[in-house]
Amino acid sequence: MENNHELPSWFVRLVTDMGDTRTPTSLPPSDLGAGFTLPWLTAAQFLQLPPPQWLIENVLPYPALFQIIGRKTMYKSRVLLHLMLCTVYGIPFAGQRILAPGPCVLVAAEDPYQHIKRIHAWTTYYAQGHIAEQFIVVPARVSLFGETRSFAEFLVRLSYMPESPRLVGFDTYSACTVGLQENDSDGASLAIERMEQVRDVTKYCVGIAHHAPKGEDKHPTSRGHTRLIDAMSAVFTCQYERGSNALAFECAHQRVAQEFEPVYFSVLTVPTVGDAVVVHDQHYTSQRMREAKGEPLRRGRPPKPTST
Repeated sequence: MENNHELPSWFVRLVTDMGDTRTPTSLPPSDLGAGFTLPWLTAAQFLQLPPPQWLIENVLPYPALFQIIGRKTMYKSRVLLHLMLCTVYGIPFAGQRILAPGPCVLVAAEDPYQHIKRIHAWTTYYAQGHIAEQFIVVPARVSLFGETRSFAEFLVRLSYMPESPRLVGFDTYSACTVGLQENDSDGASLAIERMEQVRDVTKYCVGIAHHAPKGEDKHPTSRGHTRLIDAMSAVFTCQYERGSNALAFECAHQRVAQEFEPVYFSVLTVPTVGDAVVVHDQHYTSQRMREAKGEPLRRGRPPKPTST
């Protein structure tokens, strides 16, 4: 019979104080790694790890954190909603395939009832009125800072979903971090840690719609501490030009691939849903080329959903 390998007393006290019942206090010498969760790989094993995969081809990898930045009335929340619903219905986003379509969860913490019209308008325009049950909306604040009950309940609900959500979106970051000072590094670290917990539960993507600082900068950055933007695998910006009805969707940062050329959507109203606005995904990859040809923004209907 093998003698157990006694772990250091300081480690036993630490895991006991943390209430971690998964980690044993002693292990057989032949199986020293049993019960531990920290990856411990040889260099050869590390080099065999698979590369990140694409949720949206050439746009959004997974697992990942990402943010969509824009000032007020720049349609960042609608772009986040459009991205999520494209993922649910399997409709290409910005001309790129959805490689892992599936359920999504939207935390509609800022003006939640505005999303009723937005979702009705989107499904009317893109899905002939069909509302997929795989799209879950939480019309409440799930706290990424401070209060823990709502966040703990949220994690439990995510873990019990029959199929892991491909994307969890928080609209907006500010509404889910009430009380957080913009330049508070510790508070930003806590918000990042909670987003990473959501990502680790789902194994897919977590996104936030976030306000840009006020000003005239043509390439806005997100408000708050730099730790937030540093933690993101991808950062996108939205800017809307009313004169040309051009909604620029630009990749400001992409950790696993090259930033792509800006994509220009247009914005349309759906009269049958109280003139609610939708993002029109008949896009141009070069606004200058479109203007040089004198071509108007196209108004053709988008393709029907490939899956529901």
